[in-house]
Amino acid sequence: MQRIAIAEGAADVALVLGALEAHGFSPIATDRHSGLTLSNWSQAVGGVKIFVPAEKADEAATLLAGLGMPRWRAPGLWVILAFAIAWLMASVPPPGMGNYLTRRPGMDNPAMGDP
Repeated sequence: MQRIAIAEGAADVALVLGALEAHGFSPIATDRHSGLTLSNWSQAVGGVKIFVPAEKADEAATLLAGLGMPRWRAPGLWVILAFAIAWLMASVPPPGMGNYLTRRPGMDNPAMGDP
């Protein structure tokens, strides 16, 4: 089985599967239920992946392209690097500057008095 498309949302999934089935392919959709239960989960799971048998993958991709549906391509190196940098930046906390448990408003101001 080879992935030929990624669909977002119930309408896209129905269109891609319907087009492939109407032309004699045997598509399989993965992550279909988790992606369609809540529409925003479709982005979280990476969309609904559409697979066809490997020997018919080129023909199915050509069909989808002819119908105006984009062909799936593996992400480029820049996408992987951007994701890695964003993940690293989001997971490393800033240097400690105090928080609401250790610093109270006015602690650095002598006019406010010492608590």
